[in-house]
Amino acid sequence: MLKVNGVEMPTPSSMTPMMYDITEAERDSTGTMHIDLVATKYKLECSWNYLTQEDMTNLLKAIKSITFSISFIDPESGTNKTINVYKGDRSIPILRVVDGENTYKDFKVNFIEL
Repeated sequence: MLKVNGVEMPTPSSMTPMMYDITEAERDSTGTMHIDLVATKYKLECSWNYLTQEDMTNLLKAIKSITFSISFIDPESGTNKTINVYKGDRSIPILRVVDGENTYKDFKVNFIEL
């Protein structure tokens, strides 16, 4: 469901693709608005309810670079789409130990298309 640089990541518990328009807008001397669409870009809001230490380590290493590629299911076409992104802030939750293994709860990160 989600690949970083071609490598399958743990399936997010929630992934919300958002589309936003980048525009240049200006009013002329009569007050009429003129809007030019520059581009339409994606933002992916992702969260994982629970991650093992191994999954957390692999995910954080995969998104460590400033920019990288993400593949996901494009809601517009229903097919896989690959875009170049940067990451937003990472919300790394309180660590829990379950059966001697580290478990992370409610990890969140956004991926914003370049």
